[in-house]
Amino acid sequence: DESRATAAALKESGAWFLDAGVAGGPRGAEAGTLTCMVGGEAEQIAAATPLMKALAAKIVHVGAPSLCCVVLSQPHTVSLSCACHRT
Repeated sequence: DESRATAAALKESGAWFLDAGVAGGPRGAEAGTLTCMVGGEAEQIAAATPLMKALAAKIVHVGAPSLCCVVLSQPHTVSLSCACHRT
């Protein structure tokens, strides 16, 4: 699928790919209680957690990239994708 192909291409270039669903709606955003369900490698998620904590109170690792798409079948969710490069 597209997320896995993107992750593979970025990995070859030395970049990271994490995809995430953000749940909690406008009230969760206002209250600072959003949940971020992230697909990617555990080490990369750990490194990106401080950045994601700016958006969400709870970070949940759901597996490899594109696995959060299963979680995103729920209404009122937002998908967040990012590519990171280690410096």
